Amino acid sequence: MPETVKIVSWNIRGAGGPNIEPITELLLSQLPDVLVLQEVHQNQRATCHERLGQSGYECVPNKSTTGEKMQHGVLIGVRDPLRLKGWQWCESAPFKQSLLQVTVDTQGPEFDVIGVHIPNYSRHGYKKVKTFEALGEGLEYRTGGRPHIVAGDFNEPYMVKDDGQVIPFGMKTATTNRDGKLKTEGVKGGHPRKRWIDTVLNILGQPPNLPLRHVFREFKKDPAAKHVTHVNNRGPESFFDHILVSKEWTVGEAGYDDTVRLPVGKKKPLSDHSLAWADLVLGGETRRSSA
Repeated sequence: MPETVKIVSWNIRGAGGPNIEPITELLLSQLPDVLVLQEVHQNQRATCHERLGQSGYECVPNKSTTGEKMQHGVLIGVRDPLRLKGWQWCESAPFKQSLLQVTVDTQGPEFDVIGVHIPNYSRHGYKKVKTFEALGEGLEYRTGGRPHIVAGDFNEPYMVKDDGQVIPFGMKTATTNRDGKLKTEGVKGGHPRKRWIDTVLNILGQPPNLPLRHVFREFKKDPAAKHVTHVNNRGPESFFDHILVSKEWTVGEAGYDDTVRLPVGKKKPLSDHSLAWADLVLGGETRRSSA
C-alpha cells in the first residue's frame, strides 16, 4: 500500500459532454492512487477504461444504462499496487449507477471507496432526496466497518454561512428569527422538505450526524471553510464537490483544481466542476509534501 493515498474526485460531464481523451490525459498527469469520476457517459466508458488501464489502473467494469433516463454514472479506478476486491451499485437509489461502493485491497488493511453523484432537483425532483437517503442508510449500516472514503458531486449545499452552518437547498426559503437561527415554518415530521434538510445535514452538516470528516475543512483547520467548485449561468456559484473520510484516515493535504473548469485561450473548459483531491494516510500522521 502506498504510504500516502492520493484520491482525485471529479465530475467530468461539463457543458456539452467533453471529449474523454483530454480528461484521461489530465488524470494520468497526476497519477492518483484512487480516482472517482462522476457523470461518465456510457459512450465514454470503454475508452476511459482502456486509457486508464494502459497506465496501471483497474476500474469497475462498465455498467450499461441503455434505455434509462440517466445514461451516465460513477466510475472508480485504483492504481497498482492497489487492487479492487469487490464492488456494488446501490440498488435502493432511484438511479443505481449514481452510488458505487468498491472495496480496495492494499495487501494490508482494506478500505472502501463510495463514489457519489447526487442528481439535481431541477431535472429529477425528489429522486435527489431519495438518493441522499439511500447513501445515508448505506453509511449508517457500515458504521464501525472498514475505513472508508466518500467522494463525489453532491449537488448540495445551497450555501455555507460564515459561521459554518450548512444550508441545504430544502431550507433556502426559510426565514430567520431575531436570534439569527433559521426557522422552517410548516417543515415538520414527515414533510418532504424536512426529509430533504435532515438527509443532507446527516452527511454534509457541520458537524454531520454521521462520523465523517470533510478533508478540505480539516486541512484548512476551519469548520466554515468553503470553495466554489461549480459555476453555471443558471444559478449561484456552488460548493458541490466533497471528499469525506471516516475516523481511521489522517488528512495530509487537500484542495481543488479550478483550472479544469476555466477556459484556456479559446478552448472550452474540460468541465464545469473543479477537481477535488486529497492526500490521505490510513492511520498515523502523514508527511506534508513540499510542493
